[in-house]
Amino acid sequence: MSAPAVVPVHASDVVIVSSSDLAIYKTVAASIGAGPKSRLVNVTLPAGKNYDSATHTIWAAKPDAIVALGARALDLTSREFQGVPIVFGMVADTYSYAEAKEVAGIALIPSESQMLQAIRRVLPRAGEIAVIFDPDRSSRDVENLVSAAKRMGIKVRAIRFAPDSDVQGILSSLTGECDCLIIYPDPVLLSDKVFAEIVFKAFALGVPSVGYASAFARKGALMSVEADYSSMGSDISGILGQVLKGTSPGVIGVCPPSAIKITVNKAVADELHLDIPPNSLNSIELIAVRPGSR
Repeated sequence: MSAPAVVPVHASDVVIVSSSDLAIYKTVAASIGAGPKSRLVNVTLPAGKNYDSATHTIWAAKPDAIVALGARALDLTSREFQGVPIVFGMVADTYSYAEAKEVAGIALIPSESQMLQAIRRVLPRAGEIAVIFDPDRSSRDVENLVSAAKRMGIKVRAIRFAPDSDVQGILSSLTGECDCLIIYPDPVLLSDKVFAEIVFKAFALGVPSVGYASAFARKGALMSVEADYSSMGSDISGILGQVLKGTSPGVIGVCPPSAIKITVNKAVADELHLDIPPNSLNSIELIAVRPGSR
């Protein structure tokens, strides 16, 4: 059955599709605007995989553009609404959409420069860092990280990781050599078992870890760097405004967040005898959870 044609009624008919009814999606959706004459329709996907009702509601709204919040919303809308411009947010894995002609959005993952600048705020003397990553997914991103670090006078040791890697052997080579270890947000590295093994063994060797979500700082990483959710709505609105004025989403592509949130695990910093610069304390969130705590 072919999908009905989209015939926009107004220049700013927009449907905001949320992956679930989580509070964070509601907060971001409420802060999205598309201009004073915009007509916004909110659709929340139900639990499970039956999206027929939601899909019908979206088509009935005849959107000139769709905002997709979360991976489920982006997957559905990019598959079912080809020909309609899509602006997304709250999506971690954006690899499949990096070159899509009808999709643009704001990444949850900070840019390489944002990550390095955040590390320097917490560890101002950091001169050499390591990054552990899945070479099948993130080789290009790590190359960009190396280039950005070089411009800042930071050396980067890139460590390829596979499920059968010897974590202890890999990390032992970093002792006394690297100021921190970035755990890149690849699925194989973000499983609870693998992430915990890397963080705990690095901690035992005196090497602080850096993750890409505050949940990982709570699991024993020294710090995390992620998009600031409070600014996500305005970031999306900016791209949406361009799209509604006729800019192709493919020209805009996937953009880094305009603001980031830094979370530091003070318990880890204390046990590793790391002093956080006092002038950084007013711009980061401090927590205190020792690695291995529950």
